[in-house]
Amino acid sequence: MVFQRERGELYVAALDRLLRHGRVYPCFCSRAEVARAASAPHGRADDGPVYPGTCAALDSVQVAERSRTRTPALRFRTVPGVETFQDAVLGPTAQDVQAEVGDFVVRRNDGVASYQLAVVVDDAEMGIDRVLRGADLLDSTPRQLQLARALDLPPPVHAHVPLLVGADGKRLAKRNGPPTLTELRRAGVPPERVVGLLARWAGLGEGGPQRASDLVPRFSLGVLPRAPIRVEDGEVRAWLEARV
Repeated sequence: MVFQRERGELYVAALDRLLRHGRVYPCFCSRAEVARAASAPHGRADDGPVYPGTCAALDSVQVAERSRTRTPALRFRTVPGVETFQDAVLGPTAQDVQAEVGDFVVRRNDGVASYQLAVVVDDAEMGIDRVLRGADLLDSTPRQLQLARALDLPPPVHAHVPLLVGADGKRLAKRNGPPTLTELRRAGVPPERVVGLLARWAGLGEGGPQRASDLVPRFSLGVLPRAPIRVEDGEVRAWLEARV
């Protein structure tokens, strides 16, 4: 089992390398200050406004002065131009990181490495060459590719699978009301029926009971849907309970 809280030395080493090459700089802006910046359009997804570069050109005297009253975060200097990659599920993907995200945080002001930095370092250190994750993280990939190049690390192949969304189009989550695995077990729903429903959504079956081991030989990224999978209110519970 790997815990990011135990891998601080690896992240510090990566940050030191980025510092030596001038790819990160201290940033004293709070989220509220970035949000109030008149020149900051809203960025992608849940990332908030594009960082306007407020601290990007501070000199050593200014950094020292501001450090007296506030501990800085560290931001990665993005490079201009469109970042492109071939997603194994969604196909060709492109994003202008500098224009659409701006310089992004790689170490918070409490000293904790950001998600973007941690996953790049962890994947490379563990020899990960294939990453399968939800499409809600698609927009993070171009940032991670820039970080990997700056650290001279091999990037993995990415595959982003569509999310389950509710009737309102928002990502399906516990708060939306679908039953948990614990609830399904208590209700006596056989695991094969849960797997069968997941297989149907993944394009691997019609929804009948399935064992996960039986699906392995038939699995292919090519059969996965490309668009979010809409789940109507109560659909999961009704579908499963009707077969108990």
